[in-house]
Amino acid sequence: MEFHLIKIRKALKYIQDHYQEEITVSQLAGQTGYSIYYFSRLFKELTALTPVQYVMRYRLERAKDLLLFSDETVENVMLQSGFHHYGHFWKNFKAVYGSAPGDYRKQYRQL
Repeated sequence: MEFHLIKIRKALKYIQDHYQEEITVSQLAGQTGYSIYYFSRLFKELTALTPVQYVMRYRLERAKDLLLFSDETVENVMLQSGFHHYGHFWKNFKAVYGSAPGDYRKQYRQL
C-alpha cells in the first residue's frame, strides 16, 4: 500500500501545483501511471473523496484563504482559485461553508 500512497501523493502534488488550471482525472491518473478507473478507485479509497471532489475542495480552500487574508475582489478570488463560472463557484462555496463568498468574508475576516 505504501507504493500506492507514494503514487497518489504525486497526484496530490500535481493538484497543488496546477489547481488554477483545468485538471482532468486523466491528467491525474497520468501522474501515477495507473488507468483512470484504477486511479479513481484508489484515490477515493485513500482520500475519501473522488479526484473531482478533491480538486473542488482544494480550490475552495484556496478561495477561503484568499477571502480571509487578501483584499482581492470576490471575482478575482474565484479566478485565482481555478473557478471560471461565478454561479458554479458560489453554489459550491455556499454548500461547503454555509454562506456566499462575500458574506463569508464579512463574517469571518479578522483584518
